[in-house]
Formats: sequence, C-alpha cells, structure tokens
Amino acid sequence: MRKILFLAFQFLILHVSATTYYVSTNGKPEGDGSKENPYNITTAVKKANPGDVIYLAGGTYSLSETVKISRNGTTSSPIKMQPEPETGRPVLDFSGQPRFDSNARGIQLSGDYWHITGLDIIKAGDNGLYIDGGNYNTIEFCRFSENGDTGLQIGGGATYNLILNCDSYYNADKNMGNADGFACKTSAGTGNIFRYCRAWMNSDDGYDGYLKDSNDITTTYEGCYAFMNGILQDGTAAGDGNGFKMGGCDADALRSHNAILKNCVAAKNKKNGFDRNSNIGSMTLYNCTSYANEGNDYIFVAAKEKQQDLAEGKKITIKNCISVSNTTPNISCRTDQIDMSHNTWDENLNCNTDDFVSLNINQYLADRDENGNLPDFTCLHLKSTSSLIDKGIVITGISYNGNAPDLGAYEYQPGDIDIDPSDPLEDYTVNFSTIPGIFSAETVTGGTTGTQHGITIGGTGSKSGSFIPSQAANAPGSSGAVKLDGNGSYVQFPKQPKVKQVICHVAASGININPRSLSLQSSIDGINFSDIPGGLLEVTNDATGKTICIDFDGTKDLFFRLISKSSGWNIYDFIVKPDNMTTGVPETEVTDITNIHLTGNILYLPENKSVTIYNISGKLCFQNKNTTTIDFSAQNRGYYIVRIKDMKGNTIISKIMY
Repeated sequence: MRKILFLAFQFLILHVSATTYYVSTNGKPEGDGSKENPYNITTAVKKANPGDVIYLAGGTYSLSETVKISRNGTTSSPIKMQPEPETGRPVLDFSGQPRFDSNARGIQLSGDYWHITGLDIIKAGDNGLYIDGGNYNTIEFCRFSENGDTGLQIGGGATYNLILNCDSYYNADKNMGNADGFACKTSAGTGNIFRYCRAWMNSDDGYDGYLKDSNDITTTYEGCYAFMNGILQDGTAAGDGNGFKMGGCDADALRSHNAILKNCVAAKNKKNGFDRNSNIGSMTLYNCTSYANEGNDYIFVAAKEKQQDLAEGKKITIKNCISVSNTTPNISCRTDQIDMSHNTWDENLNCNTDDFVSLNINQYLADRDENGNLPDFTCLHLKSTSSLIDKGIVITGISYNGNAPDLGAYEYQPGDIDIDPSDPLEDYTVNFSTIPGIFSAETVTGGTTGTQHGITIGGTGSKSGSFIPSQAANAPGSSGAVKLDGNGSYVQFPKQPKVKQVICHVAASGININPRSLSLQSSIDGINFSDIPGGLLEVTNDATGKTICIDFDGTKDLFFRLISKSSGWNIYDFIVKPDNMTTGVPETEVTDITNIHLTGNILYLPENKSVTIYNISGKLCFQNKNTTTIDFSAQNRGYYIVRIKDMKGNTIISKIMY
C-alpha cells in the first residue's frame, strides 16, 4: 500500500510541475520563460521536462546555430513545442549558417517523445530537421524549404517517429544529388511513418529510403504526395528526380528496406514515380497512382546481378494501383517474389486521361487548413463514369464504397462533381489560371461583337486572340500563371474598350526579404505606357495572393501592361470591366460584379435568385436562394468560385479569395 501511495504521489508531483515556457524572436537566455520575459528557443529546449509545453511566438527567428534537442518526454507526458496561439506562424530562418555545411542542421532531435507542431524551418546549411536517434516523436504541420540538404531526415537509428501533415519543397544541396523532400535513409531505424505529407521541387527525390548502415527496417507512407522532384524552383533540371525511392544501397552491399505505401501519388517527377532502386527488401504498394513521370511510373529493377532477387522471405506486392500511361512495371526478381494483381496494366482496363476529373497537379500546391489538413482535390480523382471504379481487391485497413475498392489513391465518393470546376470569369477576362491553374488558352470576346483580345508577353504577340504562354510561364512550377521573371519583364494586353474597372490577381513568385514591386500601366496608343495612380503593388516577405483594383471613368479605350520592377511575379487573372458590359443578350442589364465582396468573414452579394459556391476542387460549399450575406468563417482559406443568378436572370461567375 505504501508503494502504491508513493507512486501516486510521485505522479501527482510530475503532473503539477509541468511548465509552460514562452519563446519569442527577441527572447533571452536570462529570461524566465514567462510571456512577459520569454526565453530564446535554445534555452527553452534545454529546460523542458516531460509534460512541458513550449510556445513559440509568431515571427521570424534569425538563427545561426543548430537547435539541439536532447531532453526526453514520456509516453503519457510528451514535450510539446508549438506556435503561441493568436500570434502567427513561427519561421525558423537558419540562413546565418554556413551553406552546405553537413554539420549545420536546423534542428537536431535526439530526444524521445516530442510533439513539434506548426513550424517553418528554412534555409539551414544542411537538413532542416534531422531526427538523430530520437524515438516516438511526432512532427506535425511543419514546412521545410530552401534548406541545403533534405528538408526532414531520419537517421542515427531513430525509430517509430510519425511525420504528419508536413510539406517539404525547394530543398537543394550543392551537387543537386542528395537533397530530398523527406528521407528515412542511411542509418534510420524501423517503424517510422510518413502520413499525408507532400514533397515537391526538391533537387533530388521526394522521399528517399537509401540505406548504408541500417538493414531490414520498415518505413510506411500513407496518403503522401511526390511531384515535380528533380526540378529546381527556377524550373531547371537537377538530381535524380524520383518520387518515392523505396530503398537501395551501395553496389557492393545488400540492404533490405521494407517499404509500405498506401494511397500515395507520384506525378510529373523528373525521373520515376515509384522506384525500387536495387532494394532487396519487401515493397508493398496499395492503391497508389502514378502519372506523367518522365521515366517510369513504377520500376523495380536492380543495378547489380546479386541485387536482382530480393532477400529470402521478401516480396513485391502491388494491388489496386494506377499507371495513367498504362505501362506494365519492369521488375527484375524471381517470379515467386512478385504478387501483383488488380492494377490498370494487368486488368486490361485501358486506363486513359478521360477516367479522371482533372489532371491539374497544381491543385496539390493548395494551402492546408488551419489544422494542417489537406484541402479537397479533384486531380487524379475518378469520374463517376470511370471503368476503374469497383475494379480493385479488398485490402485490410483500406475502406471503400460500392461493391469493391476502386483503383488508385482516391476512392470515388458518390456525389463528387465530375467536372474540373474552374469556371473562368466571363466578359473581358484574360484567364491565365483556372483555379488553382492551368493555361486555358481562352479567347476573350467583347460581348456580342465577337472581338477577340489576345495578349503580348515580352513584346511577342499572340495569334488569333488566344493566350500563348511564354517559355518562362511553361517552366515547371509556374504553370497556371504568366511568370514575370525579373526587373523590366512585362505582360501587355491589347486595347480594351471604354474601360470602367480593372482587377488583377497576382502574387510574388517567392518569399524574399527584399521588397518586390509590380506596376499596372496604361497607354492610349499602345506605345507610350505610364504608371496608373494606385496601380503600384509592393510586398516584402509575402507570397500570398494580392489584388489590384483600379476604377476608370469609362470613356477611354486603353492598352494595359503589368510590369515587374523588381524580381519575379505570377499574374493569375486580368479582368476588365467596360463601361457598357454586354452579354450575348442585347440591352440586358448586368449586375455589377463589384457588389460581390468579402469583408472579414462575411461575403456580401447583390440581390439574387440563387447562389452556388464551389471551392477550388469543385466541392459544393454553399447553395441557397435569395441570400445576400454568407458567413465564410467555417471555410478554409483559398480561392472560391461564386455563381449567381441575378434578379434579371443573368448568370454571374466571380472568383474570390478568402
């Protein structure tokens, strides 16, 4: 009885003594960790005990030393590090470290039972976050970008870590052959899981499982994305460029990395979608989708003869998977080590692009919600008419609708919208991006006149009034926008009649500490352009969407030009409202689209017969009759399409950003 009471008392003391520490960008080691006298981050992690919470105030932390975390939490009392509520997202900027120094990691985590949430870790000399022997940690809703090696890497025998809802992008090493989005490689331990993570435009691979010191470990990937890897931020080609590299080792070694992949997507990577890479461990792929990778969608070959066959007892299992190109994987091991069925290539299903609602992978770049969850996508979702529905085999732990599982990463949901729902704005809209953006090459007509309006990019005119993207705009990662690459680059629009209002949707093409400026200019003759008062947009460290809106008197025919006065910009839409906006029905009054606007969380609408609102993925968010205000507070941040039938019977389609 005494022992039981003592243990209960000890637990009570541990529980009561849990501490909350506050950290800020100007915190000091000599602080006390209170909100009024906060620590710096290094001091806080050195003091943390099981059950403690470390709150990081929003803002940019300029760091030059690795943040080393070695304290341990417990199963029941993990140590938490997360953003301080209502202060914004903390950005740990390690640009003060020597670039490409293998010892210059952002965070090095060797402790156990940490739960790190909501941090941006950028510009470290090497890895953004390296889990070095730490076990049972959760890294959630963190972003890793522009680091000098892999964004997040697991090594040092680290086991049973969960990487949840994280993104890793624009990471590049000096030689372009090592920096992956995520890597559980070289010396990693077993039982690590990546769930709902995204890796794009990293210089080497999206996910890398290459082993050097470890053997016969298991790593699981669930609902993860790898796209456009092996391509740098500026669109140039770089390293290997595989989506998921499932293992591998040096040519004279034999290493088993048992990889389990469920509901994962590999798209438009520079090399292969899913790559064995001479791995001799088990590789299990359930309900994965591979699309438009420059090499192979799936490839299971080995570099050396002694690596052709898997280790004894290991197997390649592929079930319910899609190759949009319908290509049978190349597999080089004994046939008794292969279990492959119910895939597009072996069921003679004739998979093609018509099976899918959308093939626009730029949807995968959309922001997560405030809790880190991915938004709804339609890219690579099956249409209701697809022959791939109900053609799979039941897999334990993967739910399905209908008579049998569907093929691919996404189970068809009855009621899904079967169109790529990116309605362009009508009436004098040059539409560069159908949300979230593919080139529409759409002509623009002037009401009943049928006059076509093309555009000019950098002095080169379009043909037949249609939009022809420049080479820069076709660069990987810039699809969906006219990309202005630097000072003096511009996009020019032809004469627009009797202009009443111009609306431009734009965004800086990346985060930069130097101010960026973009100017809207006008001209009467199409030769001599000048800045429009109120048309200059300047941002610093801000790549979120912006809107330029300028009113005119409606008496002049004008040419327009958007010109970058420093660094890069993406131009998404250019909307011109003439003084007498006409539609196909002569003398029909059209509701003023400026009456559609957001103030705070409230969307204000003109009088209408009905309103329907879709998100960027085409999911129906709202539908009602005769309503003029809508509370948007329950919606995720992003672009929405508002379709209104006004009191005159006209249909108005507008694009808003919340």
